Amino acid sequence: MNRKKRLFFAALILVLIIIFIFSNQAGDQSAQISDSLAETIHVEPDNSGLGPGGRPILFGLSIRKYAHIFLYIVMGIFVFLSLKKSTLRPVIAVGICYSFAALDELHQYFVPGRTALFSDTLIDALGFMPAILGCWGISILRERRKADGNEKYKT
Repeated sequence: MNRKKRLFFAALILVLIIIFIFSNQAGDQSAQISDSLAETIHVEPDNSGLGPGGRPILFGLSIRKYAHIFLYIVMGIFVFLSLKKSTLRPVIAVGICYSFAALDELHQYFVPGRTALFSDTLIDALGFMPAILGCWGISILRERRKADGNEKYKT
């Protein structure tokens, strides 16, 4: 594993630890953190999905759901970048991310005041799927650019 891959893998492990720490918080502790964050950014903390003046937030999701999406975007990027280049790289990355999301929900089932919801794994997928697809697209463009550059200098 080269130096860059090791760095991406270390960052991935850090993100997984952060997700685990947040998932391990009891329901009331998690709600308190969500409420204080919502208050800081001037959003209704009651998960109603309303912003200042009663305007709906994007898709009506709560602060917690946006945290899920954000963390899984970061996770998707680091999973993709940690994997060896192959045609199955995006499929493997999705499998790893979804497996972790499912295991995270199972873990939450055993945490007091928390629930395991299938819908949360789908919300997590809203984060990692576009991240992985974006990374895959960029890697394809980089490979094409590299191949085109090599063609220019052949005589």
